[in-house]
Amino acid sequence: MTMFIKKTKEDIEHDEIINLLGEREETDRLDFKQKWKLFYSLSEEGKQKINKKERDELIKDILGLVNGNSHIVKKNKYLIVGADDKAFGDDGSRVLYDVDYRVPTASEITQWVNGACTPSVVGIEADFLTIKEKKYLCG
Repeated sequence: MTMFIKKTKEDIEHDEIINLLGEREETDRLDFKQKWKLFYSLSEEGKQKINKKERDELIKDILGLVNGNSHIVKKNKYLIVGADDKAFGDDGSRVLYDVDYRVPTASEITQWVNGACTPSVVGIEADFLTIKEKKYLCG
């Protein structure tokens, strides 16, 4: 007897991210960031300003993934925020951190990246994912 489990696009992406978190090393199509502190508060009213140095580092990381080796041109690339790039827990799983601060939208990221390169990069996505009760940004 064969049994099929219907999975949504979100389920498949969730499973893919879980698998990627198990990778021991970063690759041409995978990058981990512990945190992204791109915004900081300017006043009690909560107005925020972009940390340009951090933003430029983000653009560099994304363009590095986009311009990867030719053998991965048509494959999805992932930048996972909230996952340590080197540290693993006692159980062997990657050390994870909660992304409980403001992060840029996919639209903001696309605008920044495309303002820094030609031709434009298409297909940038950014989604939150909760694993082990922690919230991560995957793009």
